[in-house]
Amino acid sequence: MTEPNKREQDLFKEKLLCHECEQSFSKLEKYFAEVIFYPFVNEDKQIFEYDERLKKFIISVQWRMGIAEWRGKERPSFAKRIFLKKFINSARLYLLEKVEDISYEQHLIFFGEISSMPQDQVPPRFHQYLLRSVDATLVSDVKKRIVPKTIYNFIKLPHMAFVSFIKPKSNSKWVGTRIENVGILDAKQEIRDGSFGRFLIDRARMVNDVFKSGISLSQIEKITRSATKDLSKFAKSKTFDAYKADKKIGSKYD
Repeated sequence: MTEPNKREQDLFKEKLLCHECEQSFSKLEKYFAEVIFYPFVNEDKQIFEYDERLKKFIISVQWRMGIAEWRGKERPSFAKRIFLKKFINSARLYLLEKVEDISYEQHLIFFGEISSMPQDQVPPRFHQYLLRSVDATLVSDVKKRIVPKTIYNFIKLPHMAFVSFIKPKSNSKWVGTRIENVGILDAKQEIRDGSFGRFLIDRARMVNDVFKSGISLSQIEKITRSATKDLSKFAKSKTFDAYKADKKIGSKYD
């Protein structure tokens, strides 16, 4: 899933970020990598103390992803655009330090090896998706509703994911995942929301189908890779570990 003719880090950079902002966001990524990402993945660290830089990094990635959604070829519905625009504007003001905080909850989820799950629910290459893939999408419970009840930004990195709740702006069913301005994060988390588990399984299936079809990366995923370019490279070194974990739960490789 690559597009070799275009450097990912060049996409939208001129339109989205000035040089000063790019440097600032790079420092936030470095902080996230050194304090959260590599200690969890390489050292199996479970408890993390963090400061406001973690929240700023997550929002900086979510902001870029939100703009990519807004500008994408397949634009969200009118109702979703209304809520997405409000989030983008709030995130922009927060990143520019025009406001002290943002009302939209930010969550960080850790992914590890799954020891077992019902065979009829196991999607192909599930651990490849959880532990290696970079993915991003705007999630909603569209169905037959004109205005969705739930909307959130989902950004997945190797071994973890960021979620920004847009409508509603919070979710009490997610325990131990919320990022405050300063705090302690435990990798032992609980998500009492069955719809999110179903989303992950469906998303893994969809990504696998796209992989098999040879379709190139969407602009949104390119933006996500660009915003986390150093972390994205790391995924390539974990291919065999994910393959072994998939074999344990019977996740197929077609």
